[in-house]
Amino acid sequence: MKKHRMFSDHERVRQIEAKALQKLRQPKHHNRVRDYLEYFT
Repeated sequence: MKKHRMFSDHERVRQIEAKALQKLRQPKHHNRVRDYLEYFT
């Protein structure tokens, strides 16, 4: 049971990461990240 739960959690993290990366590829979000990083460097 624990093994199934760990796999399930790992898969959910992978899905969230994929969605976040997909959003970052959109120009609107890319500019926000760039501006944020430039602010702190």
